[in-house]
Amino acid sequence: ALKDILVIRSFENHDKIKKMLETAIGLFEVEPRLNIKFVDVKNIHEVISALNEYAGAIVVFDCHGGHDGENKPGFLRIGREKLDVWSLFGVARIPPIVLLSACSTSAIGGSHASPANGFLRCGALSVIGTFLPVDAVKSSAFMARIIYRIHSFLPAVRSLNYDAISWRAFISGFLKMSYSTDVLKFFQEKKLIDHKAYYDTHLAANKDIGLMEPNWYENLLASVAGVSKKTPDELVILIKENNPLFETMLYCQLGRPELITIIVDKNKASTGLSSPSSK
Repeated sequence: ALKDILVIRSFENHDKIKKMLETAIGLFEVEPRLNIKFVDVKNIHEVISALNEYAGAIVVFDCHGGHDGENKPGFLRIGREKLDVWSLFGVARIPPIVLLSACSTSAIGGSHASPANGFLRCGALSVIGTFLPVDAVKSSAFMARIIYRIHSFLPAVRSLNYDAISWRAFISGFLKMSYSTDVLKFFQEKKLIDHKAYYDTHLAANKDIGLMEPNWYENLLASVAGVSKKTPDELVILIKENNPLFETMLYCQLGRPELITIIVDKNKASTGLSSPSSK
């Protein structure tokens, strides 16, 4: 179910960000293990058709988004139309996992009737939304990394003799790794670490996160402190004063992702077993 991923895209031909997500996914070389299908839509009717023709588990919306204040529903920009996602209920098949590569899909200053909440109303179990406008390049990399994690992380989980992993754990680990990238790039821009220190620290942080080490962030700061001649407390203050809201923090996971269990052992899947192993 996770191998076939639908990307519903809606941009004008002259929009310079139209191909960014497609380019980002291509850099990770996830095919042929994954089948990524881009469908360009010009109106809401074509969105409904694309959703109803798709039988997989993940849909990515690659488009512009926004809101009209607290008293009107937020929207996805589809061609020249504003898609009120709540109107899709009972009309379109919504996969259990929805990723929104668009601005303000769970807007802080908008209505509770946001696109992200709308997809939950229409049947999704997990929605990745955005609190604020997002950078197109960074958003494309963010979504492409989630897809790459499906490509590479799930086989790694299987190789460690796990039977299953919840989507909540899958995304939680990803968000921590993405935040590590933001923090370490910030330190690199401030000339506190060089490329080797960035690489080594990120690798160690990813290992901590993968092993569910609760002090992964403290360990990351301690590692940077060891090469930057600053204390961990000074590094935290530097972040708060210069860049308190990194790109990863613009995203939120809504819904009940713990209800989605990914069976990574084919033999266990065929027998109907879905509980994680005791390892």
